[in-house]
Amino acid sequence: MHPTAQFLADLPDLVKNRWQKRKERAEAEKRQLTSRRGEQETLNRKLIEKYVSGSLGQEDFETLKQSITGELSSIEAQLKALEDEQITMQTLIDQAKLEVINIAKTWGEAGIRQKQEIQTMVWPEGLTYSHSLGFFEPANTSIFQDIQDFLDEKAEIGRGERI
Repeated sequence: MHPTAQFLADLPDLVKNRWQKRKERAEAEKRQLTSRRGEQETLNRKLIEKYVSGSLGQEDFETLKQSITGELSSIEAQLKALEDEQITMQTLIDQAKLEVINIAKTWGEAGIRQKQEIQTMVWPEGLTYSHSLGFFEPANTSIFQDIQDFLDEKAEIGRGERI
């Protein structure tokens, strides 16, 4: 199966629509992480106040402080990953506007994080290992279904009953 010119022309829009959905989920994740960060910062402030007032011992303070610091670091790392994903995908969308993306070339030039982001975009449900084939394969992923539906729809347009 070779892609049609129309499919190649529509591909940037398909990718953009997929990315828009992911962006909406990422924004929800970002709001949740930002809220958690605020809670941890408030907890940290209250911890310091209790320690300064003398109602909390040194050992308890250090244990709790370490826990809060670890949680804040984790939240910041997750926020950074969301930001990196957005930058990478926006770059791919911009590239798709200019030309059809050569996924193999993009994959070859990408770092591990970018490869994970491309893989998540192309196979949002992940890849499954086929024991019979001895290889990874998509499990009827939605993007492939979208492509197939699109091609099926285009194939129907020119068909008509013969007179």
